[in-house]
Amino acid sequence: MKTKTIIAVVLILIAISWFIHFLNNKTDDALLSMKEDPALFVEKKVPLKYRRIFNDTTNLKLLGSTMGKFRSPISNLEYGGKYLIEVYQIDSICNQPLTKLIETKLTSTNRSNNIIYNVPEEDWPYVTQYKSGKADKPNKIYFTLYGNQTQLIASSDSMLSYYSDFNNYSVTYGKNLPQDIFCIADEDNEDKRLPIEVLFLKKKNDLYMMEIAPKKGYTLKPGTLISILAH
Repeated sequence: MKTKTIIAVVLILIAISWFIHFLNNKTDDALLSMKEDPALFVEKKVPLKYRRIFNDTTNLKLLGSTMGKFRSPISNLEYGGKYLIEVYQIDSICNQPLTKLIETKLTSTNRSNNIIYNVPEEDWPYVTQYKSGKADKPNKIYFTLYGNQTQLIASSDSMLSYYSDFNNYSVTYGKNLPQDIFCIADEDNEDKRLPIEVLFLKKKNDLYMMEIAPKKGYTLKPGTLISILAH
């Protein structure tokens, strides 16, 4: 009887030791991820290639561009005093048409666990979070979108756009990889939903992701973002 008790105690101690080791590794991974991301900083400028996306830059007001070592700039803009726009260039290694590159599912998702995310903008009606550390270079993009009244606005080799009274969306570069981008409507919004248009745009070999949402007191019609792009 004593032998069985001793064995049971030893097994419990081994299990506890393994669990502590597991947590320490997770903590180390998280700290490493933070160390990989140098301090992000905001500049009052927008990359020229971002400005060339729009057909009327006189209505664009730069709120700030988040710069870092491992990602393209994340630029936050105001358009015409009515809309908030975020622009980000995805560093894709694939030159496929968007109809083959992007796989979309209209479903809700939760943010990946045990991953540190950076939040570039503040006081916006939604929160876009970017995975800390080095960004992957995708040859396939998995896009999820969850909301009411979701509409496919455009689908072609160079443009993919959705409108939705959304709750959350995510961008992942592999089925078993953590989300690279996760966006959710701010909790202060009624019903935690917000009209938004999300758009992927391919110009030559560059791939951009953009979203537009109305400022407080304004509405957003489907296709608004497409209408202000350069053609």
